[in-house]
Amino acid sequence: MSEARYTIWHLLIALIVVGAIGVGALAFGLFVGYQWGRAVGLAQARAEARQQSQPFFFDIPEPERAPPVPAGQAFLGVQFQNITPEVAEEQDLPVDEGALIVGVIPGSPADRAGLREGDIIVAVDDQEVTAEHTLRDLIRARRPGERVRLRVLRDGEETFITVRLGAAQGGPVPIPLPGD
Repeated sequence: MSEARYTIWHLLIALIVVGAIGVGALAFGLFVGYQWGRAVGLAQARAEARQQSQPFFFDIPEPERAPPVPAGQAFLGVQFQNITPEVAEEQDLPVDEGALIVGVIPGSPADRAGLREGDIIVAVDDQEVTAEHTLRDLIRARRPGERVRLRVLRDGEETFITVRLGAAQGGPVPIPLPGD
């Protein structure tokens, strides 16, 4: 029977292997723990938003709450965020002014015309959407049934969409949560 001899190199290699396994296990545990915590946090935020009947959108600031639309007033059917230079920089948007659509009411004039989340409305009938002339102001200056031509940026491409405005029923209109 031969005597087993271990040199310092054998011990160093064994330590390196054990250390690598330990570091790998630690990294894997941290990664799984982070993902688990992130998923739980997002689920809690969604649940709270549903309980409060408020929309929950990722990476988009909370849109301003619009005052209730009076009955009989022109109605487009979108929830939007006014774009300022700060919002444009934060969201990496291609324009400094306009209205970023963050929600479309199912069955609304906007939905029927094909507007979608992420579209940016930059003009209504060739009138630019600005801080002084917001999308809300430009739509409310119209009458129900009137057709408006929207200049829209979608996926970096400019397009025109014609919408026949509806008549508001009065009061706030809930925007469904993503996934509902």
